[in-house]
Amino acid sequence: MLVASIALVVRPVTDTDLWLHVATGRWIAEHGEQFPGNIETGLIGESDADQQRFENFANDAPCPALDPESGRCDVYEWRPMTCRVFGPPVRSVAPDGIAGGLGYCDLCFVGATPGEIAACEMKVPHEHEQAIIDGITEKGETIVAFALLPVVSSRNQ
Repeated sequence: MLVASIALVVRPVTDTDLWLHVATGRWIAEHGEQFPGNIETGLIGESDADQQRFENFANDAPCPALDPESGRCDVYEWRPMTCRVFGPPVRSVAPDGIAGGLGYCDLCFVGATPGEIAACEMKVPHEHEQAIIDGITEKGETIVAFALLPVVSSRNQ
């Protein structure tokens, strides 16, 4: 889950920050009309219809934090948990703490058996993420573009 803001890294404003501001704005302008939630807050809708639309929302669009020339993530040091665990098998955990299915990137495990995939499971310290989430007053699920928007906007003022 991404929350509606990412902690600011204390450092001077850089060209990368300016690039992120432009890239995030462009990404939202291009994909925002189809966003299955509130375009003003960046929060994903909670209805079944919104959740269903989210499953197919902008799946082929590159993340606005990826530098188009190098392919590198411009927020790598402070990327969200979703990005940190993309690829390896990770067990989802429901809000009630019950473990769910094992999600993984199909492209990383072409030809692998279910047993081989399960053997690669990455244990995620969900309790650390939860401690951070508990400290945030305005909560809700969002996507990287909306999570970055308040950060890059406040850094460029």
